[in-house]
Amino acid sequence: KGKSRFRLSSSDEYAVSVIEATSTNYTLIDIWRDANGASALNAAASVSVAVDDQIITDWNTANGTSFTPLPTSLYSMDGPAIDFDGGAYNITVEFTPDPGDPSWDYLESYAIGVKLTSPSSGYEITNGEDKAIIAVVVKNPYEADYAVTGYFFHPGAPRAIADSKYLYTLGPSTCEAGLGDLYGAGFWFDFDVSGTNTLINWVAIGSTNPSGSGFMTMDNPAGIDYSLSLPDYPGTDPWLKDDYNNTYNPATSTFLMHYGYKGGGVFTQSSYSRQVYEKWVRK
Repeated sequence: KGKSRFRLSSSDEYAVSVIEATSTNYTLIDIWRDANGASALNAAASVSVAVDDQIITDWNTANGTSFTPLPTSLYSMDGPAIDFDGGAYNITVEFTPDPGDPSWDYLESYAIGVKLTSPSSGYEITNGEDKAIIAVVVKNPYEADYAVTGYFFHPGAPRAIADSKYLYTLGPSTCEAGLGDLYGAGFWFDFDVSGTNTLINWVAIGSTNPSGSGFMTMDNPAGIDYSLSLPDYPGTDPWLKDDYNNTYNPATSTFLMHYGYKGGGVFTQSSYSRQVYEKWVRK
């Protein structure tokens, strides 16, 4: 009958695990035991899991990728010895990331390379099903698709907003968003969600004026003529700064944003000629 074997499931040759920015257990790999008979299956056995960065190097060379080994200080995982009780034929190996560690780089392409080693006496490891590379993609709690509604107040081209937009992760509480309906033209901005769920630290990205854009706390402070938008008008229900107050509601996964900009110079909100009110509701 030959020896019994340990192996990884074939789908683990290259798997992508998406992990949130919380300390939660996630499946790293599944290990299978192919026993050569009932007596072998009913007996205890073990195999070890080793982290091997060379697996990542080899993968990068063969596939033109640029994964970086996830430092072992940033996670914990089961093992190295994985024990199978009698009758057990499959065990899930879990790992727990620590993306809150300040040394975690949210923009890095991390991966973990693992291999099976040291099987119990009477066992061998199935050739070609002994290694895995798992890409670790980190999301903060806000990254997702959102249904976005609102109004883009523009003196010459005002328009309602009804869109689906994606909020991207840049850090544990830092996000990147498309500005109004202009993100296709390169208008973006970054911001942080504070500990009190207010939106802070506006950073203009791409085509957005870095010296003349930001979150707003007033309704049309520049007194821009938005008569083309009537009956919609800043400061008129529902477009009120007290409602669109640049906050996040974790209970409903909803952002309420009010921001603006003016092109070509250094300006404050008192001069913004383009003003946007948006409600982002997580899908």
